[in-house]
Parts: sequence; C-alpha cells; structure tokens
Amino acid sequence: MTKPAHSIMLARTINAASQSVYSAWTNPKAKERWLGKVSTNIRAGGRYRFESKAEGGRTYIYTGEYLALEPTRHIIESFLAGEPDPAAANPYPNEFIEIKLRDLAPSKTELTFINGRDGEAMSEAGTSYGEGSLVRMA
Repeated sequence: MTKPAHSIMLARTINAASQSVYSAWTNPKAKERWLGKVSTNIRAGGRYRFESKAEGGRTYIYTGEYLALEPTRHIIESFLAGEPDPAAANPYPNEFIEIKLRDLAPSKTELTFINGRDGEAMSEAGTSYGEGSLVRMA
C-alpha cells in the first residue's frame, strides 16, 4: 500500500484482550452491537457492508474489502462511504482503515486506528466519526 496523501491516527487503550478486540472488529454479531447492521465475508479479499444510524434516524452505508487480516494483531480494509457506483467520481480515492492491536496486559490492548486516503483532506467530521466508533466499541 502506498502512503496516502492524508491520514488520521487515533490510539486508545481498550480493557479487553486483543482476541476480544479483534473479534469486535471482525465478528459480524459483535460489530453490530457497536456499529449497526453488518454483512461481511471475513477473509483477505472478502467484502463487507454496514449500515449505521445517526442521530435523527439517517442511515449511512459503508462498503469495502478486507485487504489484510492477521488475527489478534492487524486489519487493513478499503473503505467507501455509500454504495459502490462505478459511474460516480469518488472524492476520497484509495481510502482505507488500518487497525493495529498490541497487548499491554492479559486484558488490556492498545488499539491504533488509521484512516488514510488520497483526494480531499480529512475533515473534523471524519476524525469525530472514527473516534466515536472507538468509543462505542470500547
């Protein structure tokens, strides 16, 4: 993967074992508890789609592909806000999310969340969304 033009990085300590944190990110039933309706094929090259409800009842759809999966350690996935539309220009080309997990203790994990992309710079809203997702997961 090439270095993106723009990225944000958030790091949080989660009071859970890395296996549990990895599962919260990859297990559809676990992910639904903090993110919304999920359909996924957990494997490198597998696709995912989730619907997340915002305040006011608006539904946001996100899709992507798992690019790398290293259980309990590392996840890289492409990321697209909205349904894929080959005819539409994407203002955020090559967007991805990378999750790095590091054991701090038997039931404590450092989670590093990286969201990178080319195109327009990251917005405050994007940073808030990523941080809000981590808070809901924890």
